[in-house]
Formats: sequence, structure tokens, C-alpha cells
Amino acid sequence: MRRSLCVSLIALASSIGCASEPILVAPRPPAHYERLGTTRGEGCGALLLTFIPIEMNSRLERAYADALQRMPGATAVVDVDLTETWYWWVVGVNHCTMLEGIAIREVQSPSGSSGQKSPSS
Repeated sequence: MRRSLCVSLIALASSIGCASEPILVAPRPPAHYERLGTTRGEGCGALLLTFIPIEMNSRLERAYADALQRMPGATAVVDVDLTETWYWWVVGVNHCTMLEGIAIREVQSPSGSSGQKSPSS
């Protein structure tokens, strides 16, 4: 009986774990844009004493803003890859989000194929 109770508790705990709805990190890209090149950004936060959050919830937004800032003229980032890293330190855990993608800027209309692309193609 004790074993079945333990298995039931583990099953219950795993079925009600943390979950969230998908979120839009950045605005949708414009209909016509020019690719500027690869960019990356980083945002970090910490859990002090493993339960007091310090700048944890805004890591992704800060990583996106950092990536935009590193590419002059960029208005958005597409084809994004996200990487999460963490490490323990004496009184907590540091969590970092790295974002890498293609920086773009809006153009008025497609005028050739020099790196301009519609997001639907």
C-alpha cells in the first residue's frame, strides 16, 4: 500500500507541474523586411536562497532588447533560438537566457532578392 501511495503521489505531482500558455516574445515581423545579420543578447536573474527571485521574470525581454541594441538599425529579431543556463553559487542560483537570431528592419516593398524576405516564404 505504501508503494502504491508513493507512485500515486509522484504521478499526481508530475501531472500538475508548472505550465503556461505560449507567449509572443516580440512583435510579429513586418510584411517586408531586410535581414541585417546574426545578433544575440543575454538576460540573467537569480534565485537568492533558492526561492527569492531577483530579475527572474524579465530575463527574456532583456535578452531580446540586448540583441536589438547590438545590431544598429534593427527593429526586430526573427528565427530565434533560446538557450537557458544556470549555475549554483554560495547563496543561490543564477539563471541566464541567451537569445540568438537574425536581426531585421522593415523595408517599404520588396525590390529584388538581396536578403529581403517575406515571413510567409
